[in-house]
Amino acid sequence: MFTSMLASLKAILQPSEPERVFPDWNTLMNWLQDLTNAFNELFATTLKGIPHTTCVFIRRDEKGRAKLIHKFCYNDGNRDVEEVRMGFISVEELPAWLKAKLDSDAEVEITDEIESELKLTL
Repeated sequence: MFTSMLASLKAILQPSEPERVFPDWNTLMNWLQDLTNAFNELFATTLKGIPHTTCVFIRRDEKGRAKLIHKFCYNDGNRDVEEVRMGFISVEELPAWLKAKLDSDAEVEITDEIESELKLTL
């Protein structure tokens, strides 16, 4: 049974490219919202009761773009698993509050801010 539940999770992840470049902030947020809604729905139904968490980070990449990192973590019954999806966007497309977080090359967690922006629970 657990194997079939994991197959459902993998089906959600397959259509999404591991790394995407987005033309603007709204397109990036729509992608993140769709991804989050799919995970939340799956874990509210098929994988109900399976511990999981989502975190979102941002950092500047080697090309000077902003890299949004979506990490979805869960336990598959045998081990902890981390599914990572990344979205890249020009720094100029970011809202001012987020540009301020890119002052260093460090990865900065922005989960709370993204939850507030999307008005949902990650």
